[in-house]
Amino acid sequence: MNVFNYNNFKKKLEEHALYFDQLQRFDNYLSNISDEKEFLKNITSEMDNFKKIIMEFNNDGKFNFKLKKDDEYFVGTVIYNNRIKNIIEKLLYLIEDIDNTDLKDKTIKIIYGTEYEMDFHPEFQINTKNFNRIDINNEIPYFIRNIGVGKALYKMLINKRDKNGLILGYISSNYDASKDAKFVWDSLRQDKDLYTCIKDLSVICFSNKCSKDTIENVLRKWLRDAKDYEIDRDLMLKYPDLNITK
Repeated sequence: MNVFNYNNFKKKLEEHALYFDQLQRFDNYLSNISDEKEFLKNITSEMDNFKKIIMEFNNDGKFNFKLKKDDEYFVGTVIYNNRIKNIIEKLLYLIEDIDNTDLKDKTIKIIYGTEYEMDFHPEFQINTKNFNRIDINNEIPYFIRNIGVGKALYKMLINKRDKNGLILGYISSNYDASKDAKFVWDSLRQDKDLYTCIKDLSVICFSNKCSKDTIENVLRKWLRDAKDYEIDRDLMLKYPDLNITK
């Protein structure tokens, strides 16, 4: 049985980088419980480093993907920048290479934050006929939640530009879609670069680069039949004569 070299593994940890493809692979599952504990401890430490790496990048810097138009939708798959992407790939290779079922299950729980494997690259669609309503088809792993990834993704989509200017300029959703979604929207509401408005149980968020005419036209339609609504205070301060008469 080949012995896993933890000294080399620790050295790589100290360099704050994952190089699992350069480490000796498992030929057989690890049987020594102390080695397993050390391995899991190191994986936990590396995932904490991974969080720090993700948080180093600004909104646009985290991601590397394009929006594709499909009839009335913009669609896409969340792809991270090369540094983050390489770390994710090495984590997935590591999981595949563990033969010990119990050890693999424990490793999966550390990497994903739950007992099952999740997708680091969720797909999404944005309905341009319904106020750029955004739907994420699958959830990001629990381990990398609550560090601003969701907010960064939404803000990047709102502000994404091409040669003609803003591609979207705003997105919307149900405000009470899920607890995690509500956390994201609450975070967006506090962002001074965005204007977030709420009606009943719906929410819409504009880039501060959107023109006044665009915001007025969208809000008039969006507020139609609204029973109760709240307009972003910073938006009203910027445009005190904003006309959203329904």
